[in-house]
Amino acid sequence: MTSSNSYLILGFKEEPVALRSLQALSSFFNRYSIENKLIILDESCTIGQLKELIANFNYNRIVSCNRTRYDFSNLFFNDKKFITLLYDYVDHICSKQVAQYVNSNPNDIFLGYTEQLLQYGFNPKKICEFPVLIPDSLCNNSTIVRDKSCIFVSNKGIDINEYLDNAVPEMKEVLKPELDKIVEEYRNGSRYTTIESFFDRVKCIKELGECNDTFKIVELFWNINDRIYRHTVVNWLRDAGIDLDIYGRGWKDSKGLIYNDNMLSKIYGQYKYALHLNAMEGFHQRPLEAMLCGCLAITRGNENKSPEDCFCKEKWLSMQDSLLISCFANEIMRVDTNLVREAREFKKYSYMFKDKEYLFEVLSQ
Repeated sequence: MTSSNSYLILGFKEEPVALRSLQALSSFFNRYSIENKLIILDESCTIGQLKELIANFNYNRIVSCNRTRYDFSNLFFNDKKFITLLYDYVDHICSKQVAQYVNSNPNDIFLGYTEQLLQYGFNPKKICEFPVLIPDSLCNNSTIVRDKSCIFVSNKGIDINEYLDNAVPEMKEVLKPELDKIVEEYRNGSRYTTIESFFDRVKCIKELGECNDTFKIVELFWNINDRIYRHTVVNWLRDAGIDLDIYGRGWKDSKGLIYNDNMLSKIYGQYKYALHLNAMEGFHQRPLEAMLCGCLAITRGNENKSPEDCFCKEKWLSMQDSLLISCFANEIMRVDTNLVREAREFKKYSYMFKDKEYLFEVLSQ
């Protein structure tokens, strides 16, 4: 395969999940002899330093995750295509002002979890749903004895009270009475899996009417609601005496942090099951990483069900390559929507639980 395009890929050390997607993209380019350069930065890197790092590389396309052309000042001219992989809610992107900038530049494109951009006025022709990219370096060593039951990887280990003290102390007195009720609702099986449903639940807190959308979405939904969502299930398992090993920041009993693909493969390789919890219950990188490493993934959803089919690493990576070829190996970027639809159905390879009794049943097998 030949391509006249040369890709500059910019990732950040502080964002390991996003960085793994960019590493997967670079690996794809290398396999198909498409010129690319992956530069891993840290948040302290200045525009001047970045300019020096890329000075000797001739590129015509830039790719970054959760960042736009406008996050790099005036370093990248408008005649170079800038592709943003959007795999989170990013408050500095989700705005009407950025939508105006992007809509006025034909060379700005967004791939990823892009449906969230429509409400801010982004041109639908400039955005496209695109699955998260998984590195092919993750491996399933069939000779490893999986002598441990279940692993959960999460960086939201700080509990809700400590989070309120540290992050929004000025709002704690206002939020806590209603959040205590929500915690109890979660314990009894309720959950809020959309931004709209959670906002509707907390609209009784009058002071929130004075808060901006960034606070409501980032703090209330992702940092508070999602934290309650995860801790509820972890507490169910602990109260039932079911073994669960946790890796990530903030948990008092954390086994530590996972820094790279090799470490990820080795750790996942010790477990039969991998639990994934995310308040939106949508497509995510972690259960796919776990399945690539040979675990049986468990996610939460609207029903109790076992996997419909066995996960095949080779089939998944072949589909991912086909999708990348359709999008990145041609002069005109076209996303194969049939492949996107296939990727979206990854949950058919995992266990899904709606209530805790079925979760307990799965983990007792």
